[in-house]
This record gives sequence, C-alpha cells and structure tokens, in this order.
Amino acid sequence: MRGTWGSVGLVGMVWMLSIGATAAVARGGAVHPPTAVSTAAQGDRDFMLARDAFRAADVAKVDKLAGGLDSHPLGVYARYWQLKLRLDDPALAPDSVRNFLGNNQDTLLAPRLRNEWLKALGRRGAWDLFAQEHLLAQDEDTELLCYSLQQRLPTQRAEALSEAKRLWFTGSETPASCDPLFDALIEKSSLNERDVWSRFEMAAEAGNFGLAQRINGRLPAIHQIAPKDLERANRESEKLLANTEFKGATIAGRELALFSLHRALY
Repeated sequence: MRGTWGSVGLVGMVWMLSIGATAAVARGGAVHPPTAVSTAAQGDRDFMLARDAFRAADVAKVDKLAGGLDSHPLGVYARYWQLKLRLDDPALAPDSVRNFLGNNQDTLLAPRLRNEWLKALGRRGAWDLFAQEHLLAQDEDTELLCYSLQQRLPTQRAEALSEAKRLWFTGSETPASCDPLFDALIEKSSLNERDVWSRFEMAAEAGNFGLAQRINGRLPAIHQIAPKDLERANRESEKLLANTEFKGATIAGRELALFSLHRALY
C-alpha cells in the first residue's frame, strides 16, 4: 500500500479518496452524480496542467488555469505559482503577496513565499519594502541573511560587515547575495590576504575546485597562483608532487603545493 500512495502523488490520493467515497454506495453511502465525478477529474487534470505550466514559466497558462482551481483541494498551489512567477516583476503589487500570506499563514507555502519574495526584493534593491517584510520572516538561510546585511549597510555598516566576515570562512559555495559584502570587506582590508588564503585552503580541503579558482582570483594578481598552474594541479596533482614542481619560496607556491596534496589525497 505504501508503494501505491508514493506512485500516485497528492492529486492521485485526493482522486482515489473520491473514488472510495463513490464506492460507498454499495455500503449505503451517499451517491455522487456522474457530473460531480467528471468535474473532479477535470480539476485534477487542470491542476497537473497548471503545475507543468509553472515549471515551464508559462505565466499566461498558469493564470488561465488558476481561476478554475479555487475549489480544488490543492488549488492554493496554483495561486502560489501565480505569485512566484511574478516575484521579480517590480509591477507586482505588494498587497497581492500580503493577501496570500495572510490567507494562508497556517500553511507551509506562506513562509516559503515570504522568503522567496524577500530574496526578489533584495535582488532588485527594494530595501524599504525589504526592511518592512523582513521583520516577519520566520526562517533565514544564508542567501536571505546576506540580503539583510546588505540592507543594513548604509546605517549599520560596521556591525553588518562584522557579521558578513563570519560567513567568509567556509569551503562551501556562498550565495551571490554575499558577494557585495565580501567585496566591501576586501576593499576596506577587513579581509586580508591571509583570510583569502584561508578560504582557498578550506575550498581545497573540501575538493571544491571551482571555489578555489574564484578565491584565488580575489587576490592581487602579483600574489595569485597562475591559473594554468592551478588547473594543472587539479588534473595532475600526483605528477606535480612527484616532480616537486613548486616554487616553495613564495606563498603562492606553498599554497599550490598544499592544493596539489589535497587533490592527491582526496
């Protein structure tokens, strides 16, 4: 039975329950007219079409289908899809989002939409509206945190950059929303070269070559590992270690050796 539920999905579960209700006729249950059953089936089909249109970012088709799904058990998803597809549009009326959030505050969709809305506001720098709505956010991931720190920069620069600096030290990727904060830290020398090399090493330990490349690129050109050497160390680490092809007297040379060692071991 568990496998059956997993295969039909939410809409199928709703439909199977409706079929079960009609089967209750044999046991003395209520009779559902054929038109009611066909209407429910059409609603399920329209819901799946709306989902596919959302995945294809077909705003017009989602709009066309959503109005007929208000009575569907999962119709709230169609309204959510309508708004989500418009979050980056400056013409989107804030009250349309607020109304959805207020009417669906007890669902999982409300906090999800609020966070997505806040990120869209951050992407386009709508900081006044961001500041109002951020007070109501329930969950905050790193992307949203960096937008909130960006919003605080004009009035709380030192505190915002101090919090941002703690996000720097990771071997994992950080969202693009953090980059303006890191740029500001490097510009005012709050992130020095040793800090940059520290993150380079963390990226190397994590096997994150793409991040290591980008962090290397944040160093002054004179202190960077030559990109071709870094590429070669990524591809042929054991060969380079065996031939001791490193300029060990420089910081870049030592870091290249450490990077090659991490690549060879992991």
